[in-house]
Amino acid sequence: MVRLEENGEFIKIFCPQLFKYLDGPHKLALMQALLLISWETKMLQWEYDPTDGEIRAMVEFPLADAVLTRRQFERAFAGLMQMVEAYYPRLQAVIETGVDPGRAGGGTAGGDLLREFQEFLRGRGDDGSSGGGGGGGTSGNADADVPVPDAL
Repeated sequence: MVRLEENGEFIKIFCPQLFKYLDGPHKLALMQALLLISWETKMLQWEYDPTDGEIRAMVEFPLADAVLTRRQFERAFAGLMQMVEAYYPRLQAVIETGVDPGRAGGGTAGGDLLREFQEFLRGRGDDGSSGGGGGGGTSGNADADVPVPDAL
């Protein structure tokens, strides 16, 4: 779906109802996997509706006073579709097993990811540097460990 908001100054491109997971034994692992995938990629975001468990994949960005070009739209749309295709099996596995098969060094059991995130917030990332990254690219995050399509 494509939605213009804020009087046409903001665009959202999203895949509604990609998954439904309201409650279950693997909810924490699923949320951690969604956040980790967002960390590993550019522009890809996830939305979760706690009232019905809907999970959406999306790309959104401001247009402000600019005109959206065909090239921008095609990159965002094609990239979103490529990312959904690439990450769907990984997320399905997390829903079914509670283990993230795409996470370097194992699954998400035992709160490991939470502890890692807390260490990161304290300024001690895995590489010993302070600060973080996100959004894929130049910040020294897991891009080299996890194959990520170049679309976004």
